[in-house]
Amino acid sequence: MSTQEEDKGLLWVDKYRPKTLDTLDIHPEWTEKLSSLCDQGNLPHLLFYGPSGAGKRTRIYAVLREIFASGIDKRQVQHKSLKVGDPPKEVELATITSAHHIELCPADVGYNDRLVIQEMVKEIASSKPIELGTVHRGYKVVVLHDIDAVSKQAQQALRRTMEKYTSCCRIIMTAESATRVMEPIRSRCLGIRISCPTEDEVKRVVKNIANKEGLSLPDSFVDQLVVTSEGNLRKAILWLQVSRAIGYSLDDNHKSINSTTWNMFSKCGFPWEQICYDIANTVIREQNPKQLWNIRNQLYDLFCHAIPGNVLFRKITTYLLRMVDEEVAPCICYWAAHYEHGMKQGTKEMFHLEAFLAKVMYLYYSHIHTQYSMALDDQL
Repeated sequence: MSTQEEDKGLLWVDKYRPKTLDTLDIHPEWTEKLSSLCDQGNLPHLLFYGPSGAGKRTRIYAVLREIFASGIDKRQVQHKSLKVGDPPKEVELATITSAHHIELCPADVGYNDRLVIQEMVKEIASSKPIELGTVHRGYKVVVLHDIDAVSKQAQQALRRTMEKYTSCCRIIMTAESATRVMEPIRSRCLGIRISCPTEDEVKRVVKNIANKEGLSLPDSFVDQLVVTSEGNLRKAILWLQVSRAIGYSLDDNHKSINSTTWNMFSKCGFPWEQICYDIANTVIREQNPKQLWNIRNQLYDLFCHAIPGNVLFRKITTYLLRMVDEEVAPCICYWAAHYEHGMKQGTKEMFHLEAFLAKVMYLYYSHIHTQYSMALDDQL
């Protein structure tokens, strides 16, 4: 199968993902510094942090390709079964591996993240790096995604592991917030903040992809796409492909019957975001056990479609804050932080989400009746 035929089945975010540091379109200052580090051959531990969709993973792949050349392209997905703990317990974890690196997300295994980090780093550090032609760096790379979502115990274990295997292993981590990463880990890494791309950068990337796909984008459409993506470059590219898939005409003078579908889509986002909006709207509209039961069914549906609990927490909270009065907003922020922290410490995300929504129902119900009582007192 040719490369062109293989690319036809890819999402545009993967099909047009930059493969080398030279082809990266945003953050040129970091591109230059990372190129210099790769040329020196002695890569330090790295911590990429910044919002989702800013290009952290893309930049990591470009760095690995700069160091190990085409050997990094031969990656495969493996589902490992690890026996951890005492007594031993079997834990399944999805990893992406090549001859030079291993990539995983420890947060996927919940409270077993500490043991998984220790086992996986020990496993890759115990084997010598494979020499392929001129590619031989003397170390392998472990890529840990969402390191800010793992427990403190796991971060402490990672700190000790970094010290023990630093001669034969390099750690590259990603995080949305560096403040949730322990100071001892941050001090052992080169921190690289990947901020959201600017509107002009998003426009440039979107227009380049459209030109390669043979699309003509009106400026009004591009402007709307940039605003609705909120600085998330991945989301902007996905929405461009979705708008093409639903048959939305990209001509200012001609709109297909699906233009209404796009208008609704650009306003409410992806289907799972629409469900989050409906949940927030239900909480504000009516506060009773029946509505809480209906919300539970919607949450189960979202979990069945593999939407992470922390993503649901933030999205629902964002919609709630847009709907409530200013007097209630600080309380919602407080309890959102309280229950999200509890969710990270526990294992059942549903319990914490449902408890948070029940608390918001109580807060808003109390607020409404307080306002109503004050209005009656004024009339009397």
